[in-house]
Amino acid sequence: MDRKILIGIVLTLIIVIFIPLYTINEPARQRAALARQTHEKAEIGAHQYVATCVLCHGKDGEGLIGPALNGTKLTEDALEKIISRGGKVMPAWALEDGGPLKKHEIHDLITFIKNWDSALLEPLLAEQAPAPAPAPAPAPAPTSGLAAEGRQLFQKFQCIVCHKIDGEGGEIGPPMVGLFGSERELEGGEKVVADEAYVVESITDPTAKVGKGLPGGVMPQLKLSQEQIGALVAFIKSLSE
Repeated sequence: MDRKILIGIVLTLIIVIFIPLYTINEPARQRAALARQTHEKAEIGAHQYVATCVLCHGKDGEGLIGPALNGTKLTEDALEKIISRGGKVMPAWALEDGGPLKKHEIHDLITFIKNWDSALLEPLLAEQAPAPAPAPAPAPAPTSGLAAEGRQLFQKFQCIVCHKIDGEGGEIGPPMVGLFGSERELEGGEKVVADEAYVVESITDPTAKVGKGLPGGVMPQLKLSQEQIGALVAFIKSLSE
């Protein structure tokens, strides 16, 4: 038999056999690829949830200050609008609306919410286990530049969601104006003065009891440098001067 004819027959048989197999397996392959991509996006979204959402929506999405998100019936479009633009209490998180999150970060967060997997949260929440509070570094003397930097950080991390400034903001935490030097009552009746050490501990120590009715752990744990902590302290102090 002519060699070219034989090669042609073999190639034809390969096409006849493997194309149907590929066609049969392709939908399953696409589903597996989509599931893998969704899981990867959900893993990234879980990090974002712990960083920005867990305080108000709970460690298992059960809802605290904000509504439950575990098993939410809201569509992805509805979630994107709410997260991006905010609401009465919810801050706006999209960069375009003054928040810190890029569009793809919001999409990853939504992917996690709509494909809720508590197993993704467990190791992240474990990293937030109580640890000794770092010794407060001597804060630089408050200057307008340092306080201005602290104001920017205060806005960046949406602190006004929980703290009032000049009548605006939430009431979960104490108001910022007049905080420095004021007397704070803790659970059990203990009273402390809100000085620099108190403010630093409130920001950095997840076990800190910052006020009556506010047990340790209510403050979100922000990964801040000593310089950033000093700037926040300077800003908060400037509101009481």
